[in-house]
Amino acid sequence: MKLHWMNTTFGLAIKLSQLGEEHPDTAESFGAIGIGLFCRGYFDGSLVEFKKCLATQESCLGTSHAHTASSCSNIGGVLKAKGDYDGALEQCNKVLAIREKELGFNHPDTAAAHFNIDCVLEAKGD
Repeated sequence: MKLHWMNTTFGLAIKLSQLGEEHPDTAESFGAIGIGLFCRGYFDGSLVEFKKCLATQESCLGTSHAHTASSCSNIGGVLKAKGDYDGALEQCNKVLAIREKELGFNHPDTAAAHFNIDCVLEAKGD
């Protein structure tokens, strides 16, 4: 596991030097580091990386891209894990709006966005 972490951070360094911060591949590395940190329970660090990923994706791909929605979902997951249910719901609603606009109401990814909202509401006690 440690080697994977080193490869991810080394890969990010290469992407930053070769592609810059405003590139979809660089965003992917920010996201991979965020996932690694989240899986290890480092929620604050994970949130920082996911926000970098989201900002880059919004800049490069736009606010309605599937990858942008995934980053919003990741941020929502971290916020839910931290107990910030209102923040998590805000992110989940962004994901739902993107999915409905880009994929329609009957797509499985749109249904998954509804399910994520339900999970946050349940955790919140609603």
